[in-house]
Amino acid sequence: MLNQGVLNSILTEQAYVTNSTQTPDQSTYTFSSQSIGVADSFRHVIVGVGFYDGTNSMSDGDGPASVTVGGVSATLINQESVGSGSERFGASLWRAHVPTGTTADVVVVLPETVSGCNVGIHRLIHASGAPRDSDAVRVSTTTATTKSFSASKAGIGYAILREDGAAASSTWGGTASPTEEYDDTPLGFNMFTSASFTDAGTVQVSGTGIDHISLVAAVWS
Repeated sequence: MLNQGVLNSILTEQAYVTNSTQTPDQSTYTFSSQSIGVADSFRHVIVGVGFYDGTNSMSDGDGPASVTVGGVSATLINQESVGSGSERFGASLWRAHVPTGTTADVVVVLPETVSGCNVGIHRLIHASGAPRDSDAVRVSTTTATTKSFSASKAGIGYAILREDGAAASSTWGGTASPTEEYDDTPLGFNMFTSASFTDAGTVQVSGTGIDHISLVAAVWS
């Protein structure tokens, strides 16, 4: 019988599927009938969750209380949030083993009412779903950089960037050479974005005039 490490090395692959944003003020966001990719007994749904809190009612590092995918409780991989005055910006990565179906409701529950929420959905084929490594960074500058990761079969980065004076924009970089999958600016000065990578090295996201960034990343063998 193959052990889990061997299974991971054979099976591991990931693909970006979709993203969605909602902007009403609330504490529970239901993203109905989201595509989660082709069913597979080893499929894990990786959800990047970003939020903008216009009242800064949470503390540094805080994030969602829970995430479910098709009724399956997701496990937190890593999270970070950064506050500024009356505002807070958070990013996190979650994983859930959902082997059946091609769509699912993704429900994000936050501990307080916030002003908007984004989900970025990836399909990961992996024996356990548990990442080999992860990192989370919060900065109040124009660039956020993770620690250096070793080469991987799959890597995902997810971030929210805040620009206080103009429309937000983002650029992914770092020595791991991440490739951007999407960016979304539904809240004007806030941008939600994700990227994938497999090379060894750091993952970096930056933007001209950006004031605050929360960035999370994880890798799978």
